[in-house]
Amino acid sequence: MRCRFCHNPHLIFDPESQPPISEDDVVDFMERRRGRLEGIVVSGGEPTVHKDLPEFLIRIKNADFDIKLDTNGSHPHITLGLVDIGIIDAIGLDYKHLVDKYPKATCVELFQEEVAMMLSSIESLDIPVDVRTTIHRAIHSQDDIRAMRAELDRYGIKKWTIQQFNNVEVIDDSLNDVETYSDIELEEIISELHDTEIRG
Repeated sequence: MRCRFCHNPHLIFDPESQPPISEDDVVDFMERRRGRLEGIVVSGGEPTVHKDLPEFLIRIKNADFDIKLDTNGSHPHITLGLVDIGIIDAIGLDYKHLVDKYPKATCVELFQEEVAMMLSSIESLDIPVDVRTTIHRAIHSQDDIRAMRAELDRYGIKKWTIQQFNNVEVIDDSLNDVETYSDIELEEIISELHDTEIRG
């Protein structure tokens, strides 16, 4: 995905700019903080695109740390498979837009079926799932936001978190030139929606 509001554009366009960190370094870092550190969040970019992700997570889990996986839902078989074998303790799911409008947020004509599959599986999971959406006026109309709440209802997803767009380095710089919703406007919008809160 090439989400317009992504705040990690370097991970997509210039991954070589990031210093490599070995799995051993990660595990050593966590071991040195055992007792103060309870777990790890694996994020990205999209972590499920890496074929060695399961082995890495198993190593972390075997070291007795909790794992939260942040995902865009594009590879539900991998995510759900990790849940099935007890490797993941929580999921953060970035719900970008109405499923049929995903390209407006992600700039790719891909993954809509996969996201729908991920959304349809959430209700049956026995672990916490944080479904959240970064909102920007140029991408999400007020009607879109209301329709997204209704779409989540159809998937049986109760809790939804809206995240305020953060004016930082993002993939689509033009978003920083367009006024997004104010905090007050977002609060007014969600006041009519059930089980929806604002973060940030």
